[in-house]
Amino acid sequence: MFEYIKQSIEPISKIETKEQTFLCENFVPICENGLTMISGNGGKGKSFLSIQIALQLAMQHKTKSLLWLSEDSKSISKQRAELILQNVIKINARSILNLIDICDEIPPAITESSLNNYINLFKPYQFIVIDPLIAFYDGDENSNTQARAFMNCLTKIAKTNKQSILITHHNTKQYTNEPSRSRGASAFIDAVRLAYEIDFINDENNKNEGKRILKITKDNLGLKTKKNGKMA
Repeated sequence: MFEYIKQSIEPISKIETKEQTFLCENFVPICENGLTMISGNGGKGKSFLSIQIALQLAMQHKTKSLLWLSEDSKSISKQRAELILQNVIKINARSILNLIDICDEIPPAITESSLNNYINLFKPYQFIVIDPLIAFYDGDENSNTQARAFMNCLTKIAKTNKQSILITHHNTKQYTNEPSRSRGASAFIDAVRLAYEIDFINDENNKNEGKRILKITKDNLGLKTKKNGKMA
């Protein structure tokens, strides 16, 4: 049982130093080969942004993505992708849609027993979107023990397949001093290395109607330092 752990133990002097890298670094940086979370209340645009990130990756790097958007039909997600291409990215490159696969099925829970099935299912992709987290989780949402076990499974998938996984999560904590207001156990947010919160831009004059603000709420990777405190 512990054989794979023994194999991973090595002298620190022999470890090759590597700088943390990010996918989509000039748009919404995503932790490469790790977990990133975007949280926000319903209707704030988490799924829309996830699609846009996948399109940017496909356009710039030919990245193969799987978007498991369990709350929307595949037809709606395709319409959103085409809308983004036409009105946001503003390019006529429908061929990049061939690099993005979409699933709208209600997913089996990600657990230790289903882990190998998910590893094999996700293997062809470089970028995975889990939308929303709660659809893939069948434990007590407020249990740190169960939440940690779930997030450990996602971490193992990312590490085994060398994949970047973006998780969307709902907010319910409206009044809190914590940087993140994501709902449920703190173990969800504790397990990711990079987290954002998406919200509407408050504007009494409606000059920014329809626009969103994306804030970094957790940064274990030095992204803020790398960007000199500014998002690209």
